[in-house]
Amino acid sequence: MIEIYIYAALLVIGILILFRICDLSLYCPKKIRTMSIIIIIIMFLRYISMSIMFFSSKIQYLYLLKYTFFIDFIAIPIIAITVLYIFSRKDSVNFSYSFIVTIALAIVYGLIMYKCTCYVTSLDYCGYTITFTDDLIYWIYILINTFIMFLAICLLNRSSIDKVGIYIVIFSSLLSVIEMLTYVIGFSFMPDNIVGDSMWIICLMYGLKKISKVNIK
Repeated sequence: MIEIYIYAALLVIGILILFRICDLSLYCPKKIRTMSIIIIIIMFLRYISMSIMFFSSKIQYLYLLKYTFFIDFIAIPIIAITVLYIFSRKDSVNFSYSFIVTIALAIVYGLIMYKCTCYVTSLDYCGYTITFTDDLIYWIYILINTFIMFLAICLLNRSSIDKVGIYIVIFSSLLSVIEMLTYVIGFSFMPDNIVGDSMWIICLMYGLKKISKVNIK
């Protein structure tokens, strides 16, 4: 039963953090503000889907939520690109390329969701969840987070970076990898990777807070 309260608490906390990110984005540079708004919209869709799935008492039409239920598979790489740009403090890198990556990820995600089969399953304690029939999608997500983690580790050698931020990135990606691995092998505590999602949006909040302070001054 404790899973119900933890999951519900993480849903509420996640939504509150997204509102805080929305507030911080107002004080960020234009391109980062635009990207932050995109992330906020994506993650709000994700959290709304999770809330509906978790508190629903009927399975009817829940399958239609698959397009937004797994949308964090787009959001997390975009968050990683955004925060790594912020923490690396390298102005010579053109952040505009991140929008091209976002479009590419959206196209790939759309194709995956169109081609891959999912099924809705009931949870033992409350509500429902959606699962891919093919675990390959989860392994791709694990590989993406592993790549992000090693990229962040490589950035630690640079003197100009925000090391606290980079450590948060490493922890977020590692937590996402562990959480997804436990989900794939069937030992997951939560019905999906909500803990990793929560850590990533905390990471984004920290990053935006760092640059919003600069712009407020």
